[in-house]
Amino acid sequence: MKKLLNKVRAIFIAFKTKRVLYTIYFNFKYLPIHQAKLLPIIFYKHAYATISNGGKIILSDDMVARNCKVHIGMHTLDFEYQCEKTHLNVSYGTLFVNGKLEFRRGCIIDIKGTMECGNDVLFGPRCRVRVHNKASLGDYIRIAHETQLFDSNFHFSEKVDEPGFYPISKPITIGSYCWVGNRSTLSPGVVLPDYTIVASNSLVNKDFSSLAKYSTVGGVPAKFLREGYTRVWDTNRELEYHKREFSWLR
Repeated sequence: MKKLLNKVRAIFIAFKTKRVLYTIYFNFKYLPIHQAKLLPIIFYKHAYATISNGGKIILSDDMVARNCKVHIGMHTLDFEYQCEKTHLNVSYGTLFVNGKLEFRRGCIIDIKGTMECGNDVLFGPRCRVRVHNKASLGDYIRIAHETQLFDSNFHFSEKVDEPGFYPISKPITIGSYCWVGNRSTLSPGVVLPDYTIVASNSLVNKDFSSLAKYSTVGGVPAKFLREGYTRVWDTNRELEYHKREFSWLR
């Protein structure tokens, strides 16, 4: 009886927090059958996707076999509101996914170029992502809430005395184990090496590939601040540190 009640409870929670029927429809419509039956793409409440003009979502067979999921509109009570919608738009472009990927509640993702994500990539609530050229993201990346990632500017500009075409887009590359602080903006041409920390409210607009690992950048525009620091990636150690810092967790 207890097992049956647990199953009923799990089904109730699934229908309460997720778009179950839409999830099933989307997986079987846009993924190969051997992947779709495992439902690797999960839509939460107020989340939806538009796939048009030859746009594609391609999941590696390895990630599906490892039961990694793509979470779209995941609700965590972390800097978000119940009314916010999450929209993934893949028009003309391609989203390649090689592991766990989370777009939290309120994210707007517009892909008309190529976006590649490694394993365990997380975009916090209300992030804005526009990939019209190319964006490559490594493994274990955390991009905090209300951050913007734009590999293209929105409008063309030209010199008054030299009218003509001036490119507005460049690829963005983010290495593994990078942590981007909240309300930062990553502009066309940005390169972040592995283990880079970006301070909150920064404007990152250049190639930092010459920096050593474990560097911190920040400011408007961003510049090198220090080296030798990294985010604590072990969840058990992070919980231990939280308990030592905040008494209410005890």
